[in-house]
Amino acid sequence: MKTNYIIAVLFSFVLMFAGISGISTASAQAPSPEVVSVSWYAPNSTEIVAPGMDYIPLVISFVSPLALLDASAYVNLTKFNDGILGYVNTHGYPSGPMVYNFTEIPAGKQITIMQLVNISPSATVGGYREDLYIQGINNTVEDYFNVSFTAYILGTTQIQVAATYFGTESKPIAPSPGMQNIPMTLVFENVGNVLDQNVSVRYDPSYPLYGSPQYYNISAIPPDETVPITFSVSISDAASNGFYSQNVTVNVYGRTYAVSFRSGILGYNNITLVNTELNPPVIYTDQKFIVFKPFIEVSGNSVLRYLNVSIYSSDFSDLTNEYHLSYITPGIYNFTFLLNSLSYYGPQIVYVNVNGNAYPVDVYVHHLISASVSFHQSTLQAGVDKSVIYFNLTNDGNLTMYDIRAYLDLPGIITIHIPSSNPLGALTADNITIPSLSPGQSYQLIFLVDTSSAASPGAYPIELFLGWHYNNTPYEFTKTYNANLTVSPTVEQKISQAFTFDPLNIAVLAVIVAVIVGLSVYATSHRKRAKKR
Repeated sequence: MKTNYIIAVLFSFVLMFAGISGISTASAQAPSPEVVSVSWYAPNSTEIVAPGMDYIPLVISFVSPLALLDASAYVNLTKFNDGILGYVNTHGYPSGPMVYNFTEIPAGKQITIMQLVNISPSATVGGYREDLYIQGINNTVEDYFNVSFTAYILGTTQIQVAATYFGTESKPIAPSPGMQNIPMTLVFENVGNVLDQNVSVRYDPSYPLYGSPQYYNISAIPPDETVPITFSVSISDAASNGFYSQNVTVNVYGRTYAVSFRSGILGYNNITLVNTELNPPVIYTDQKFIVFKPFIEVSGNSVLRYLNVSIYSSDFSDLTNEYHLSYITPGIYNFTFLLNSLSYYGPQIVYVNVNGNAYPVDVYVHHLISASVSFHQSTLQAGVDKSVIYFNLTNDGNLTMYDIRAYLDLPGIITIHIPSSNPLGALTADNITIPSLSPGQSYQLIFLVDTSSAASPGAYPIELFLGWHYNNTPYEFTKTYNANLTVSPTVEQKISQAFTFDPLNIAVLAVIVAVIVGLSVYATSHRKRAKKR
């Protein structure tokens, strides 16, 4: 009995408190609105969202069993799981809920509102309890409702490297140690179930790869699709064949994580000198412009980083610069060098240097006794024209000389005689051509020259240039013969020279005069003494 009395008193106290606070018992028991739909982006949409997504419309539909006047509604993101969903700061206003105001929310009518949210990158997949706040007047009494609902985050974002290879998709290469600044392509794949947008990628090469940090941004990768990105890397000289782990840093929807991949350095190269060619095939001493071609094979499964080719020989002079090639694909390559043989004959060696390795090539040089030349001249005097000078050219070798041309180079005071009847002869007067000269055969090269009247007696250097071919080569052999051309004095020049009073001649004449005078004085004195006796 006493217990029942206490319960009755407490119940009466509750009713009195409710009356004082203005809350009717009917209002406290009023049925609450109900959330009938929760979706992302649009009403009844089935699209999913993932952690880190921003500016995502969260769409809520609810029905109130009671008519509410002067009502309002908004999503309260801080009531249950604060920090999972956040308000969006739009148009410069502080972030906060989007409040919807209604003159009336009719009973039983579905109402839809939307709230832009940011999803925390640290959220995990699952359902999160959130709150819908509704306020309105029902039968002159203001009611407040907190209706909970579940927002599901079911999207996953995951980028992985599906494949990696050196080179590009259209031109892959097999990498090898020492390669520099070569392309390396990574194929990024979206293995999640949402569209990944604004994916940023950073790559810092690590040993045995090296290079500067590189950044790329991918606008979007749909689920289960791939996007290739090509980076530039170099490979350490000390690297060995094998697979090496590397990392890229990926940021998507505010979440940053490392993605590992493996790059394989499996390339190798072999370099071999497989053949050489000489043109002409028979080489003689002092031969010019010999074509020497080494054929070099690059083999293996990789692009060769560089190929440097040069030649050296103590028996030949090289007229060609070293060849430098970069990124050579496997194959056979030939290089052309021009050589001049020296005066050495017999077996000689030409070294082909390929990337620091010397390959000796034996070349036999035949001893060549070429032409001999002797020079003769008639008397040349100042002011005299059509004087004769000539050279005897003899083929002392054992091969026929072809297409012989002789060119005479004279000093300025001596010129080739040009007949006045043929002034065009000046074009070829100092050149003589001979079709051929057999072994042991001689030919006389005759030139007519005019001597300037201003020429002084003495010796003047002249030069005869000879060029010819043998029947085994289109290249020209040459020989230069030097001689002195003597200009003799004329009679007038001899007399003039005899009576030229230079200081020496004056001194000699003075001595002679002094001697004559002395002898004369002596003779006169001697006669006078004889008469006195």
